[in-house]
Amino acid sequence: NFEISSNFGEKIRKRKNIMDKIIKRNGQEAPFIPQLISASIVAAAKDVMMITEDMENQLVEVGNRVVEDIKPLGDVVTNSIVQDAIVKRLINEGYTEIAESYLAYRIKRNMSKNGIKGKTITVKIA
Repeated sequence: NFEISSNFGEKIRKRKNIMDKIIKRNGQEAPFIPQLISASIVAAAKDVMMITEDMENQLVEVGNRVVEDIKPLGDVVTNSIVQDAIVKRLINEGYTEIAESYLAYRIKRNMSKNGIKGKTITVKIA
């Protein structure tokens, strides 16, 4: 679970829902909610640093650019495509530490879903 500031939703551009659905790891379809991309980026950043409101705004814009990156892929995307796009965008924009935090969280979550708990995960991007 992560905490976001009370006005976080106001910071995210109002957009037409570009994609209708996302296919989750378990194969189920779910509504595509673009704001969750920015929320996950901000949460990853908060795991490794204190962020200012200005930094949060910058990360929301990174999330908006991720949505633009995956827009050409059509009406339905997979969870892994979105996650890969997030990591690629973070690295390309110089947010390597946040990308590492994001990847570590994804790995730990996958392990937990597979019954592996209590492990520490460290990711280093070279």
